[in-house]
Amino acid sequence: MYNGGDLHPDAEGRVTRAHLLAALMNGVGVDWAVAEFFATVFARFRDGNGTRRNAIDSESMCPFGMCSGERYLDIFDMRGTASLEHAVSTGVRGTARPGDAPYCAVFPCRARFDDFWAPFATGGRLYLENFAEIVCKAISDGYRGQKYRTRSSKFGRELEVRFAYLIPLAFGRLDETGRLYVPLADAETMELEGRYPEGWQRRPWGGDRPTCVLRPFAAEFLRNSESLLRSK
Repeated sequence: MYNGGDLHPDAEGRVTRAHLLAALMNGVGVDWAVAEFFATVFARFRDGNGTRRNAIDSESMCPFGMCSGERYLDIFDMRGTASLEHAVSTGVRGTARPGDAPYCAVFPCRARFDDFWAPFATGGRLYLENFAEIVCKAISDGYRGQKYRTRSSKFGRELEVRFAYLIPLAFGRLDETGRLYVPLADAETMELEGRYPEGWQRRPWGGDRPTCVLRPFAAEFLRNSESLLRSK
């Protein structure tokens, strides 16, 4: 969203919760309920007293956004912040550490994209079942952050990586038979270059309540997204 011109951080790299909410809705097309969920969960830090670092102590972080006053997210300094890193991820965009194979000294990491994403494409396309394979690969062999060690439930450890299922809902296309997919080239553009795919146009998507993002392959989610695509 930053490279697409939808996020405008201040001089310290911060965006407010309200700004993140607006960028999700107006930039990526997420409906209010889902955008509110993500904005509240991620933009929940105090001012930080002029530091760029996202504070992770109890005085600076607002649990699940349930605090008064404006909250912020430093979009350039999220790596290594336990509350923001996924418990499990492919590690393509910067969470992998020395010892994780494959490892890149510079991120985004082409070798990890070629290992975790590219092998599962079907004819250069990533269908929903291919995203399921990417998620399973990440759960089996991916980067494991601090949350992985502190969360006791399998669901909790795997929650964030399953948000990969949202990618085809926002950026997918319909094939000749009406099935939703993301071109592998578009996934590469987003993962390795941090840009919206060429020719992509924003469209509304999401569900009628934030909990729907926790249910991969939820029927209401897929019906809504595919029907919107067919109406274009």
